[in-house]
Amino acid sequence: MFLVAQRVITTHGEGINAFYHAHGPRPEWVWEPPDGIPDRDPGEMAQQQAINVTGHGRVRSFLDIAAPDGTPAQQLQWVHQAIVALAGVGAQFPIVVISGPVFVRYDVEFQLRESWHPELHQLLDAGLALLP
Repeated sequence: MFLVAQRVITTHGEGINAFYHAHGPRPEWVWEPPDGIPDRDPGEMAQQQAINVTGHGRVRSFLDIAAPDGTPAQQLQWVHQAIVALAGVGAQFPIVVISGPVFVRYDVEFQLRESWHPELHQLLDAGLALLP
């Protein structure tokens, strides 16, 4: 699966849009994400979506999480702690974490860097809410 949560600003407003992509059975997705996931192979977009703002615009922040299909939300809660820990030791944005079969990427535009922590919470909540 590939969860994408983005804060988007358009002429229609600003809000968080989130999308769920499925990859189907991938027996090789055990110890690390398969080659190309998520950038070259985001998976097939599923009906689980939360669109809060429409139109073309700018992405102000995003959180990407790739993990094997069927990974429960409670197994992804560590994403928050990992990003906070890395930011606490001076990691630069975008923050990328690969832990076993899970890939995480988080970035915010410069104007949102002062409030990156609450932004992370909002994006993570929006993404995890889509899990079946």
